[in-house]
Amino acid sequence: MENCKKYPINNDSFKNGPLEITLPGYYYFTEDIILNFYKTKEDFYKHNKNHNFGFSAGIIIRTSNITIDLCNFSIKQSNMDYCLQRFFALIQLNNMPFNVGAGPILENRKKLDQPKNIIIKNGTFGLTSHQAILANNNENLKIHDILVKDFEVSGITLNN
Repeated sequence: MENCKKYPINNDSFKNGPLEITLPGYYYFTEDIILNFYKTKEDFYKHNKNHNFGFSAGIIIRTSNITIDLCNFSIKQSNMDYCLQRFFALIQLNNMPFNVGAGPILENRKKLDQPKNIIIKNGTFGLTSHQAILANNNENLKIHDILVKDFEVSGITLNN
């Protein structure tokens, strides 16, 4: 990935909701990330308008050939976000959390993005109400030098 485009990730990357990665490249953290989508009660209702159960993830990867380097930083939900957003992954490797036709969330989307060639490395996944990493039908996923803690359901969920 020496010749690929590089993209920094910081707390400002999440000011309008989840960070959706749609371009191949090397994404790197420049600080600890605290996901705090629900700063007020009004934010909860505003965000749920177009998302049946709120946001399903903090980082949503929708394309192949991605490296996410936490650079020895961490990512976690804020305490308030954790309490309000009860189904949540810190990183989701698809455009939706379940395979088409599966899961409790009613989805309008009919095609599941299945990115390939993903590397996630060098950092800590902290507080999350569900998973640190959630993936469906992905190929060639490499995860290394990662600490996963303070999750409620599973640290890493890889379906199919």
